[in-house]
Amino acid sequence: MVVEALEKEDPGIFGPNGGYSRLYSIQGVAYTIGMLVGPELAGLLTNRAGYNVMTMVLGTSETGLRHEVD
Repeated sequence: MVVEALEKEDPGIFGPNGGYSRLYSIQGVAYTIGMLVGPELAGLLTNRAGYNVMTMVLGTSETGLRHEVD
């Protein structure tokens, strides 16, 4: 992972506890933003364009955001 590679290049770069705490907090913030924006966007799209358009937009955007993590 990126955190491990950065730690190998410069040991101690993230402090004594490593970088995983920062990684998990960034993940938590991203999840929280998604939980805030997702329902708002879905409601807006459903009211203005209809349920079918809303599911198409959200499904397409999710497909574009997926990626493999090694």
